Amino acid sequence: MSARILPVVICFLITLNGLVIPSCKSSNEKKPQKNQGDIQEGLIRNQQQILKDEALEINNYISIRNYTMTATNTGLRYQVYHRGEGKTLAGDEDVVRLNYSVSLLDGTRVYSSDSTGALQFKVGKSDVASGLQEGVKLLHEGDKAIFIIPAHLAYGLTGDGDQIKHYATLVIDAELLQITPGNE
Repeated sequence: MSARILPVVICFLITLNGLVIPSCKSSNEKKPQKNQGDIQEGLIRNQQQILKDEALEINNYISIRNYTMTATNTGLRYQVYHRGEGKTLAGDEDVVRLNYSVSLLDGTRVYSSDSTGALQFKVGKSDVASGLQEGVKLLHEGDKAIFIIPAHLAYGLTGDGDQIKHYATLVIDAELLQITPGNE
């Protein structure tokens, strides 16, 4: 005897202004399938809108504060507001040490070297946000700068699992204290 799968029928009784209206749905009813291309196009349009909205928020932030910022090809924005005495730029493999303050665009301060001490990392070889790694390579020892790091250069879709939420744009005020060449 072969097993036969029977359709499941789910019924609800809906009360509307005193009338009882039955509503049923069978598990055999087919839902219209979306084309894979349509799904991908929708996801792309959604991501493009997120990027446009973020760019608008960043531009408003810059405008309100009268910053004169430079944008890189990746979307990082930066302004060096104090030039230090250093002669060379930080590069890949160099170990950098910096004081910093990380805030969100709404002004919420999430991290700071005031509470954690100076941040030290190897450029290009650490889990520090790629936007900050890109930014420190624009600085000499002693330089102070403000970086606005879009979500795709920060912690993106997932956040950092602590204080930085998904799709968060970061504002980092940093002072490059020391560059130790990577070959030492």
